[in-house]
Amino acid sequence: MNKLSIVAKKYALRYFTDVCKEDEFLCLSVNLLSDLLSEENLCVVVEDMVPCEEEREKTVLESVLQYVEHDVENRKTHLAQLLGLVRLPTLSAEYLAEVSRNKLLEESEFQDILERAKNFKLHPPKKGTSVVICATPTRFARIIYSSYFNRYQVPPSAEERE
Repeated sequence: MNKLSIVAKKYALRYFTDVCKEDEFLCLSVNLLSDLLSEENLCVVVEDMVPCEEEREKTVLESVLQYVEHDVENRKTHLAQLLGLVRLPTLSAEYLAEVSRNKLLEESEFQDILERAKNFKLHPPKKGTSVVICATPTRFARIIYSSYFNRYQVPPSAEERE
């Protein structure tokens, strides 16, 4: 990755909430969006506040749905992959039931994904068992608090740490 790409990715991760409101967000490649969604450093901030984990993941899920709806014909084939990057089990069973009525998610493949997330939420694994990454909130709140005092310092991504 060249330096400009690294800086742009850092910016998109740090200001994801703002970035996904821009028209250019809808023009990202599926690979770039997948890359952003898979990062632990993905920051979702609403009105300069760090919302609870459910609100953060709602924002991420809504951005995925908006992205796919922008070009359903070409992007619907990637929806299962993108849903896999949203930490669905951190969402309430009620919200998962609500979002399952979205026209994009009517197919059984997507209903199965949402149903598994609901079941995971309703019947979490016992303590001491390994937790699947999709059910673990991202670590970005720590990043937000540390960067609050220095707005221009964004922690290094996994690529930069290697």
